[in-house]
Amino acid sequence: MNDLSCKSGFTRRRGLAGLGALALISLYRPAIAASKPPVKIGELASYARLPNFTKPYRQGWMLAVEQINGKGGVLNGHKIEIISRDDQGTPADSQIVADQLVSEEKTVMLMGSSFFNIADAIADYANQRPVPFLAIQPLTDQLASEQVGRKKSDNPDPGKSFLLRPSLMTMTAIMVEQAAALPANRWAIVAPNDEFGRVVAAAFQADLTALRPDVEFVGVEMIPLNNIDAPETVSNLIAPSPDAIFNACFGRDLLALLQEGMKRGLFLRRPLLSLLTGEPEFMVDLHKILVGDFEQFGPSTFIVTGYPPTLVKTPEHVLFRNAYLARYAEEPQMASVLGYSAIQAIAAALNKAGKIDTDSLVGALAGLEFNTPFGPVTLRTRDHQSTMGVFVGRIGVVDNQIAMIDGVYKDGRKYLPTDQQSIGR
Repeated sequence: MNDLSCKSGFTRRRGLAGLGALALISLYRPAIAASKPPVKIGELASYARLPNFTKPYRQGWMLAVEQINGKGGVLNGHKIEIISRDDQGTPADSQIVADQLVSEEKTVMLMGSSFFNIADAIADYANQRPVPFLAIQPLTDQLASEQVGRKKSDNPDPGKSFLLRPSLMTMTAIMVEQAAALPANRWAIVAPNDEFGRVVAAAFQADLTALRPDVEFVGVEMIPLNNIDAPETVSNLIAPSPDAIFNACFGRDLLALLQEGMKRGLFLRRPLLSLLTGEPEFMVDLHKILVGDFEQFGPSTFIVTGYPPTLVKTPEHVLFRNAYLARYAEEPQMASVLGYSAIQAIAAALNKAGKIDTDSLVGALAGLEFNTPFGPVTLRTRDHQSTMGVFVGRIGVVDNQIAMIDGVYKDGRKYLPTDQQSIGR
């Protein structure tokens, strides 16, 4: 029994027994040559709990695997084989799944995770076992923040975990840049009361104040995740008469906030800056409540970060989008880009390392530059955070559809903290 088993509260026997409830999603083996053994990668995500996000994510990584294996694979002829499982949406179960993928399936690397608490649990497992971990979607900077702390301590090891999704600091800094350009002095903030929301709200206040010392924060609403009291929240936002609002809520909380806010005129003549809202995964529900009642936002007052797949015309993205459309007959989502990019990173790391032992893979991932549909991205050596950026633009109406318009890509490497700054706030 290792230290992790004691810490996580499961023995090897209990862990394997618990796996009876964890269904195998797939053993993805596209055209694996018999002459050379495949390189096994363990993948786990909250498929049952987040189907709207995990389906396009899965389609993205499957497309990348097919393309790479179709061109000969990695390491001079070895195919990539993805062993995919549902992590059941809990930290404890995710560690059980991770342990089986590594110990039983002999995977050389782990990738995935949708929730930040699950990513943290898998990162803890990876740092105690001989396996690197590429976190794909969690809205957290905690992994990178902890690794910076380790680098500043007596232990120079930055850990075995890497974070692919654009960092919270990147997204917030991009929104602060937009906010500073507005003629707004009095700001209100609404965000979920979890690690993501607290980090983003604090960073927005600190960074905007640094750029605009004249601003004043007249209200900060931290709401329970997925449990917003929309009438009370809107009342609290209206009361101090802010000039503009910064929002970090998403999903059902954002929809309830918008519906109640529009009913009571919260957004009339007030710019709304909204994190993540321009990602395609959120746009379908947004259309349902905004179409036909969008005029109160004005022509340029609903500013969002996101990803507009039909507007991106770079060569890398055109190739990716065309292949995705041909394979799945639907537009890619942000999760599709992340899944596709993850396999590109893993393939590049394998080829750079030249072998599959943990030390070689971690060394190859640190500082790795690889291609994505958004262009080249680096996994920074100092904190293992990717430099992937996001698009910022406006929500508007195109052909009677609510859409992100005027999207401009902001390269993450221009917004990430420097060596002299801290990722944790």
